[in-house]
Amino acid sequence: MDLFKSFESALGVLRRDPTAIAAVSQDQGALVPGLFFASLAGFLGMLPGGMTGALLMLVVAPLAVFSGVFVLFLIARLLGGSGSYMTLWRPCSHAYLLNAVGIALFVPALGLIVVVISSIYYLIVLVSIVQATQHISRGRAIAVAIIPLGLPIVLYALLSYNTSDILLLHP
Repeated sequence: MDLFKSFESALGVLRRDPTAIAAVSQDQGALVPGLFFASLAGFLGMLPGGMTGALLMLVVAPLAVFSGVFVLFLIARLLGGSGSYMTLWRPCSHAYLLNAVGIALFVPALGLIVVVISSIYYLIVLVSIVQATQHISRGRAIAVAIIPLGLPIVLYALLSYNTSDILLLHP
């Protein structure tokens, strides 16, 4: 698949087009464009923070997509999903291109609003991808997308609860 066609496919995924999501999820050639989109989006999204971080994201962003999608895949499996990891990863990597709007952070105030709106839309796209590729209901797909957002909060609460008593070794 050439890069221009892959970009068109990514736009189809971002439009939440079920046909585009299904096509990308089954396309064996979508791996390299997915890696490219993740790197590009990571670079552009981090560019307002400085060139060093942006260059680092060329490598870190694809790794983050692999690990993030793995978490989604595990949650989807726990909730009855039946698709494979790669059928989920391919459209997610294409949808990650949306994170390139982080470059809007160069614009004070307005940039932050654009990034927040695009992040919310990314979650909506993610629900469509999970539902289509893992063959689960919309409610379960929403849970798959939302659980990783709350997981750090729950872990923090569990780990910080009464740890002061344990650490101080009160009798």
